[in-house]
Amino acid sequence: MPEKPLREFASDVVATLVEDYLPNPAIRTALRSGLSRPPEHRQCDPMHRYLARFCRNDTSGHRERCVYTVASLMAHFPEGARPDSPPRNLGASLAKASEDKHIAASTTEKLVHLVGRQTAETVCRRVVHVVVPLRQARVPVDFTALLRDLIVWPGQQSVVRKRWLQSYYLSLPGGGDR
Repeated sequence: MPEKPLREFASDVVATLVEDYLPNPAIRTALRSGLSRPPEHRQCDPMHRYLARFCRNDTSGHRERCVYTVASLMAHFPEGARPDSPPRNLGASLAKASEDKHIAASTTEKLVHLVGRQTAETVCRRVVHVVVPLRQARVPVDFTALLRDLIVWPGQQSVVRKRWLQSYYLSLPGGGDR
């Protein structure tokens, strides 16, 4: 069976999580077990039952890390996991956190730059440390866009980083003119 286009794949993963998995407390617990852990970690074993189907054609393991990271983040804060009007990407979410005074502007700016410098091996782990405070503050995150961005990171890091930075600055009051 041919692989789905990335946009459709990411949308299907997030829809399955929101509609089928997150409403069930036992499945949420299983998915949360992988927060900040690589899929091969023993504590991620309960996740495989639900997420293996999304990763069967992944030969590098990168897509698997991305799916497991996003699933654990969504399970950690299921309320609003698919916001009605999601921000464009992680940069826009960080700008919203700054604008709403949930996280200091100097901190959000450092975070968007820090995440943008990560390698394919470290980006998922670092994203967890950015998204958790955003979700604790009830700042919306577009998990479909995040999953897409993480999956393409190895080959398009500079494109994704630029998109996050531009969204961050353009989403600030005044469109980033400071």
